[in-house]
Amino acid sequence: MSSESSTNVNSLTLGKVVPVGGDVYGVNDLRNRLVVTYMKPPAVEVVTQKGKWLHRLDNTSAARELFIYPWNVMVSGDRVFVSDWGTKTITMLSDQFQLLAMFSQPDLLEWPYGIISLNDDQLLVCGMLSNNIVLLQPSSGRMSAILEKKDGVEIPQALAFGHHSHCVQSKRHRLWFLTKTL
Repeated sequence: MSSESSTNVNSLTLGKVVPVGGDVYGVNDLRNRLVVTYMKPPAVEVVTQKGKWLHRLDNTSAARELFIYPWNVMVSGDRVFVSDWGTKTITMLSDQFQLLAMFSQPDLLEWPYGIISLNDDQLLVCGMLSNNIVLLQPSSGRMSAILEKKDGVEIPQALAFGHHSHCVQSKRHRLWFLTKTL
């Protein structure tokens, strides 16, 4: 490790602690605001970095069961995507928390977990129980498995995407590196 990066890491300190509405399971940045997911009760919230509540979407406010176990949250442009392994869906919200769409294909995607954006219309989603990585195209709602158990994928949980490498993490003490062929 270079001394410069080690100095930067060593200069980190814990800042203020902001109380929120429950046990946090997912968090992401939305233009200097935080999008947070909770499971008990299931909800997704936007709060400022000072803790001021701005938007909340839960089963009561939506007048229907949107979430059971909202896990990961990912922001792509002006859209927010939430993976929920209880409903087996990916929920797409506007940045103002309007429900735009819900994507579900239970025979293909079981326990959607980790989620990342490749570009404006391609998401990768970990199917933790279906043992696959699914490509979701929000504009069409199309889903297709791009890697499966037969390819060696087991219990995928998290994804990382970079310009030169892509990585999938699983419970089986493994990281898989993918080549960019999408």
